[in-house]
Amino acid sequence: MNCMKTLKIQNLKKLIIFIGLCIFYVSSNAQDTDISENLQLEELLNQKVSSASKYEQTKQESPASVTIISSEEIRRYGYNTMTEILNSIKNFYITNDRNYDYLGIRGFSIPSSYDNKILFLINGHTLNDQAYGGANFGNALNIHPDMIDRIEIVRGPSSSLYGTGAVLAVINIITKQGKRLDGFNIVGEYGSYNEAEAMISYGQEFENGLDIAISSNIGSIDGDNLYFKEFDTDSTNFGMANRLDWEKFRGINANINYKNFSVAAYYSYRSKGIPTAPWEATFNDGNTYSIDERLFTELSYKINFSEKIDLLARGYFDSYYYFDVFPYEESSNQFDKNICKWSGAELRLNYSTSSNNHLIAGLEYNGVFKDFYRLYETDTILFENDKDISIFSAYIQDTYQPVSDLSITGGIRYDYYSTFGGTVNPRICVIYNTSDDGTLKLMFSTAFRAPTLYELYYYDPGYHNPNPDLEPEKFYSSEIFYEHQIQSGLFASVSVYYNQMHNLIDQFQVDENPIQFKNLNRIDVVGTELELNTKLKNDLWGFLSYSYNIAYDPSKINFNFSQEKKDKIFNSPSHIIKCGISYILFEYFTISTNINYESERKTVDNKWSDDFCIVNTNFIFNPKFSTENSILNIFNNMSASLQIKNIFNTKYDHPSGFEHLQTFIEQNGRTFLFKLTFKL
Repeated sequence: MNCMKTLKIQNLKKLIIFIGLCIFYVSSNAQDTDISENLQLEELLNQKVSSASKYEQTKQESPASVTIISSEEIRRYGYNTMTEILNSIKNFYITNDRNYDYLGIRGFSIPSSYDNKILFLINGHTLNDQAYGGANFGNALNIHPDMIDRIEIVRGPSSSLYGTGAVLAVINIITKQGKRLDGFNIVGEYGSYNEAEAMISYGQEFENGLDIAISSNIGSIDGDNLYFKEFDTDSTNFGMANRLDWEKFRGINANINYKNFSVAAYYSYRSKGIPTAPWEATFNDGNTYSIDERLFTELSYKINFSEKIDLLARGYFDSYYYFDVFPYEESSNQFDKNICKWSGAELRLNYSTSSNNHLIAGLEYNGVFKDFYRLYETDTILFENDKDISIFSAYIQDTYQPVSDLSITGGIRYDYYSTFGGTVNPRICVIYNTSDDGTLKLMFSTAFRAPTLYELYYYDPGYHNPNPDLEPEKFYSSEIFYEHQIQSGLFASVSVYYNQMHNLIDQFQVDENPIQFKNLNRIDVVGTELELNTKLKNDLWGFLSYSYNIAYDPSKINFNFSQEKKDKIFNSPSHIIKCGISYILFEYFTISTNINYESERKTVDNKWSDDFCIVNTNFIFNPKFSTENSILNIFNNMSASLQIKNIFNTKYDHPSGFEHLQTFIEQNGRTFLFKLTFKL
């Protein structure tokens, strides 16, 4: 085992050295590029972001540590899924249990929490459902990367503006408007395990100002035959789950903007086979699957009183449907069915009171008017309820700039829940431009996550008890962030943070008693993030990041680092390295390579997964023909790419949750995906 680990570390070092040499080589050979064509730090810091403060400001001005992933980066690096995009971000990591992808941030990820400490948005609309508190971001998201204009990632707590769930991060997916789409776009993909997906989109901006963008996609994956040693007996097919890792998905996303009116609609459907036999279900039974269906509509209107003041009014309707089937040998199939519907409204005032002061304030209402849950067997209802909840909220944030290089942002939000009462969450950020090339941010903020209806009331007789007395989770964060230009086209950032999470809600079992959600001990996370980026407009894009986290229960550790491994929390890698390079080898042909290294993670039964290093490569071809031949000219609107994931066929695992008999869930080896894009 030690030899294998040494070999992995040696290979990791070689890969990072290789990438570094590539960056150095192509950088030295790109010196002929006109310096004016390089993306300077000033341009990068002046990228517009709206998620940090609910109004548009530059990345440099935003009171948070912000990462922006542009459509150009998505194209250059060949990302084909939302999971791939997020897994490329510094200090982010993925856990896959062969049903869902779960996102870890800054050393914290409990899969059974359904990512309910991360707030996902699409064009500012919350994707997190009101039943389980999370949002699915794998194929269940059903937003094709070709439809994404940019992704804004705000690290740390943002409950002072967004309320519950904005604990670890806010991730806002901003889709392309009709003006950028400019006609029909067709995408077809085919890959390993008969993975196939088709997407068609249409966008147009008309002379009267009407902007329409709509997209639809459909796809499926057959999945692989998977072996699980825990089920290796004669009665369980010798541990083989045959073609049970299948997946089917489809979705529609539409946005219409006319003058001050905006209408948005979103629909996503996914069905997924579950090969792991969780919750003691019968292994290798084709009836084990889950369904997720998400829908929302939103209408908004913006009143511009002047250049300095405007008022946004929006109303929305959302729904979420969940269904699963788990077969058991001693009884008939068991079914879970959840239908959750809610609606809400927001009034938001955006006011530049002076040249050096900006105020934003808002009122919100959110009401769950239906949360119907039924647990049943074929002819027997085991549990059934229908709950509702009301949430009233008010927030205000002010940014004051006393001098040109200094700004102070302070905000606070009050939320009142009909289930547990009120909570107050402030935020403060001081930003100082140390020079023309550097920006320093000092941040303190709090956040909360309200217990979900599922955590409060779910009941499975003899197996899982409800807990209506749960208290909300509370989160405190302190962070220092610095970003600096090293030289033209190269900049670096560093952050140091200390996070505390109180009243953590997790499933808990004592001996043979039924499982129950409970408020557990406090969790602390101390960490740092380092990142280098180079962006040469025409030739080279590259990044390298390193993250270090210590996530622990302070009641079990006194900073004796020799005990770090023993006392670390579940599913938290200490070291994460991300590395990538995208280079135009010759005209119209780009190659990109992405490297992801993660250190070992602790499992729920106090074992450890191996560290691993995964390398993905993408080949992107954009043909251009200068010819009068109309047949050849059609290729000018076409692009093709070939993605090879895990090119060294590395064997690696992710820790499983306690609902699985397996300690580790093996991940895919080498796979490929061919993609063809055509624009009409």
